[in-house]
Amino acid sequence: MRAEDNVFFPLVVVTDNWLQRLLIWTPGQTDLIKTVALILMVADHTSLLFGLDNDALRLLGRGAFPLFGLVWAMNLARHPRIRQSSLNRLWVWAVVAQGGWILAGLQPYEGNILFAFAVSGQALALMQQHGPRVWPLSLGLVLVWYPFSGGSYGLAGIMMLLLACGVCMTARRTTRTGLACCLALVMLALNAGDGAAMVIAGLVIPGVILTVLSRSCLLVTRFWPREFFPLFYTVHLAVLGLIAM
Repeated sequence: MRAEDNVFFPLVVVTDNWLQRLLIWTPGQTDLIKTVALILMVADHTSLLFGLDNDALRLLGRGAFPLFGLVWAMNLARHPRIRQSSLNRLWVWAVVAQGGWILAGLQPYEGNILFAFAVSGQALALMQQHGPRVWPLSLGLVLVWYPFSGGSYGLAGIMMLLLACGVCMTARRTTRTGLACCLALVMLALNAGDGAAMVIAGLVIPGVILTVLSRSCLLVTRFWPREFFPLFYTVHLAVLGLIAM
């Protein structure tokens, strides 16, 4: 082993141990993280749809997507392979949620955030099922989605979801650490050009919430039913949109 490896590898081990403590949750902790993310999301959408233009609410809401992305990636990683049946349900929910998106007065030609999850999951599933030879098909799926992704963080949103899956699914320390560094950069890019919001919404808010909840609430049991998030997402958009009208 080279001398620089003797220095580098312990740093990888320390970083990876910290990641494991931060990103391994009980089912109850997972539901708590989703709950906080839902509250942040609703606060942001309320500010947007009611014309409040509140910077603090918008900033908090921007911290929700990284949390949802990490929870989603962790759920996918619990199975040896991504299940197509789960993706099929997600595609259906994305189509249904587009109705709520339109009722909320958002641009109908832009896709809601559930499409970003469906596209990312499908691209990964194709690679898992058929190997690297289908990467052009996965890339094509992402490129088809890109023109409609303006309301869902664009290409940065897709990259964040793919990298989150990589962090949660890989078993190698060095690979996981490298992907985590890339993930942190992409989380900053979610709010590129937005000054302090890049750091606060991209890293600080998710980091504080994950640090607190991953070290507490260990005895909390799962309390949200299956499919709760896509149902809540769809209904809350429709309700807020109708009230705003």
